[in-house]
Amino acid sequence: MSTIKDVSRLSKVAISTVSNVLSGKKYVSEELRTRILAACKELNYSTNVMASALVTHRTNLIGVFLTAKKNQFDSFYSDLLHGICVAGNENGVNPILYYNVLDAEGLTQLLLPGKGIMDGAIILTPSEKDFRLERFRQDNLKHVIIGSPEKEHQKDGGSYYIDADNEDICYKMTKHLIEQGHRRILFVSGLKEYTICIDRERGFFKAVKECGLLEEEQKVCNLLEGEKNGRRVFEEVSGDFSAVLLDSSNLIPGARKYAERIGKTVGKDFAVVSLGGDMHTQYETDVTTMYVDYYQVGYQSAQMLFELIENKPVQPSFLHNYYTIEYRKSSEFQI
Repeated sequence: MSTIKDVSRLSKVAISTVSNVLSGKKYVSEELRTRILAACKELNYSTNVMASALVTHRTNLIGVFLTAKKNQFDSFYSDLLHGICVAGNENGVNPILYYNVLDAEGLTQLLLPGKGIMDGAIILTPSEKDFRLERFRQDNLKHVIIGSPEKEHQKDGGSYYIDADNEDICYKMTKHLIEQGHRRILFVSGLKEYTICIDRERGFFKAVKECGLLEEEQKVCNLLEGEKNGRRVFEEVSGDFSAVLLDSSNLIPGARKYAERIGKTVGKDFAVVSLGGDMHTQYETDVTTMYVDYYQVGYQSAQMLFELIENKPVQPSFLHNYYTIEYRKSSEFQI
């Protein structure tokens, strides 16, 4: 069986140079890198991740933890994962996707010695009392959250996260509707336990209160687990609302049917605003929508994690501006 010494001898470079190429920790010229990889191929040599980790205390692996309920794997996750993978490739790090680790016991089994070997983790879809966050903090595993942790974890600086200012965005979108003359607004939000939904609801009622509207005349409906198109909400909701604020563009067809049911027309006497645009929005060109560059969010979250792993100084929170709001016919009319 070939060893790193054999690779060093064949490629005529120092063992440390071979190690740098295989670990990706330091820059090595393309000429030497090509020569070393050719030697590895000729000798059928590959590193043993577990053995290497014992020596270097690094695996060059990170875990990406995504929880998406049934029928809720939205298209933007692909962009997030793309950004993470590109950043990993640039830094010689391999991301591993852990999908639907749903409870603390499942996470414990995953982290048993020899299983979930990783240098750090990225948490997607954070929720209240998130068991993943609690466990990683307990194990002192470097981690970055895409989204906001609970307020208590934001204050103590123990968690690092990247997120849009969802409270402020929802505040601005709600205020836009109020300024157009709407006095009764329906807000169809996502799963109640997700921190993004909590932040958005806070922004919604902040705008309502600031503009002097009655809170009891507004309504927030949360989707249930497994729901995606909000059909139940739009069939069951009662009340004569003149505008609807949507968690994502998946809900737009349901909002149109609701408008028809109460005898109104989108863009004339009924407004629709979407807080999340994805592939579906290309068919809804008249709807006011917020678009997020999820590729950049994924890329920057991975870069933040790599800096943490290298023990570089990192700002605990990063509220990004990788989003645009396109105001369209569905909400620009006055009533």
